[in-house]
Formats: sequence, structure tokens, C-alpha cells
Amino acid sequence: MTLKPKYFVLVWALAACAGAHGQIRRVTTFREDARNPSWSKDARILFERAGQIVLAGTNPAADRKIASGAAPEWSPSGRFFAFASGGAIVLMDPDTRRILDSFPAGKARQIRFSRDGASLAWMDSGAASIRTGGRLMNLPMPDGLTLANVDDFSASGQELLVTAFRSPGRTEIYACMVARPACRAVTDKRAARQDFARLSPSGRKLVFTSSETAWVPDAPIDYEADLWLATVDPPGKALRMTWFNEPANPRYDPAGARVSSASWSNDGRSLLATITEAPRQDRSRLVKIEFPEPE
Repeated sequence: MTLKPKYFVLVWALAACAGAHGQIRRVTTFREDARNPSWSKDARILFERAGQIVLAGTNPAADRKIASGAAPEWSPSGRFFAFASGGAIVLMDPDTRRILDSFPAGKARQIRFSRDGASLAWMDSGAASIRTGGRLMNLPMPDGLTLANVDDFSASGQELLVTAFRSPGRTEIYACMVARPACRAVTDKRAARQDFARLSPSGRKLVFTSSETAWVPDAPIDYEADLWLATVDPPGKALRMTWFNEPANPRYDPAGARVSSASWSNDGRSLLATITEAPRQDRSRLVKIEFPEPE
């Protein structure tokens, strides 16, 4: 990728940063050495650290390890959560640590509940599994489209938001029907990678990550990505929300940042996201992004 003249790059970045000031009010580090956050209906936060599920306290010293596993996800009710452990998905009461249910799930990751809590979806071995009641099915995918990640359910629960691709290295966000092999593209940035979409609590906005930056090339191992925000209802153009990979921005991360696995607060005022720094070394932290007003 050919670099632009330095003076042009700097002016472009400064102008872009100036246009983004109204989008977020504050960005702070929430937890170091952490990933995969999940925010409950009653404002409790779970995250993953070194193979443990941690319930966040009022400060890092008050954090509690409550289970061994990965990919925690609160149920919509906030009374229990799901996580992957030992080839199974486990449902646990966080207060008593009592296991409410468990079932085989291979190498499950990216566990997601539907809005009504009736269905649970997860990624496993290149396929999206969906469990509703005791019935298990795989998400039907149309020919030519390869699944990469399970991102979220639509507000109605009739579609599953996924990351998928038609050619390797250029992923987009798709909304796929749960009942039949039909998918529609939600994003269209063919020179970049889009990943990790999460629908806002109201269902009106969608946050996702994109490697589309000013001049950073897209590499298959250590590509960098920032957060973008799109209006779903009514449909609107996606706007860049964070600038961790822009040297001209005060929030620039010189180690290189790939943002992923975000979770909204129930009131839509804040977002927790994973930042992987120096991706080849796989160091991660959680950041809290606060908005000027509810989404």
C-alpha cells in the first residue's frame, strides 16, 4: 500500500479527528489483561482473563473469579450467564455459582442470546449453532458465503448478525435468516475487514470494527481495527467512532490496536470493548467508551 505524503496524512487525520469529537464523551481503561466483556441488565459486568470468568467489582481489587472458562454472556434477564468450558456451554447463577444447565458445544466461542432469551447461538468449528429449547440447528448459509464469527441476534430474533466473507481477508457484516439460507449485507467496505458487530439495546444502532484506517495496511495476522457506528433504524451511513490507530489523535495507541468483542450497557450510554495491542503478542485490555447521551 502506497503511503500518502506526510503533510496530507496529518491534515486528513486532524480533520477526521475534529469531526469525531461529538461522538464519544470519554474513553477510559476498564481492566488490563482482560477480554470478552458482557454487561448485564442490572449493570453487572463479566469478562474473561487467563481462562477464568471474572465478575467485576467496584474496582479491580474487588473483582471475583467465579468460574473457569471463556466467552461469558449474560442472559437478557440478568439472572444467569452462559460460558464455554470443557467442550460444553454452561449456564450458571453468578450469585450461588450453581450450574443451571450444560450441554455439549465442542469449541464454542462468541456465545449470544436472543433478545427474548429463548435462543442461544455460538460459533463452533466454522459453523453457527443455534439452540432453542432443546432443539439444536446450524445456521443455514447460502452458497459462496463463508462464516467467520457469530456477532449478535437481530432485535426480532429472526436474523443472526454474523461476520462472513466471499473472498478471504475481506469480511463484511451480514444479517442471515435463522430459518433459511438467506443473508443480506449490512456493511460494504470492500477494501477493509469488518468484524464483531453488536446491536444497541434499542436496536437502532449497530457498532462494528473495521480495518479501514488512514494508511495502515491490512495484514492477515496483525491488522489494526477501530470501532464504527451505523444507524439501523432509520438506515444511515456508518461513521468512524474511535481513532486508536491515528497518530494525530490523543487516543492513539502506538502499539497498534485491534478492537473487538464489544458489549453495550443496558441504558445505551456506554460500551465496553476489547483492545488487542500488538496483535502478534496478543495483549488485551478492556476500555469503557461513554457517549454524550443515550444511543
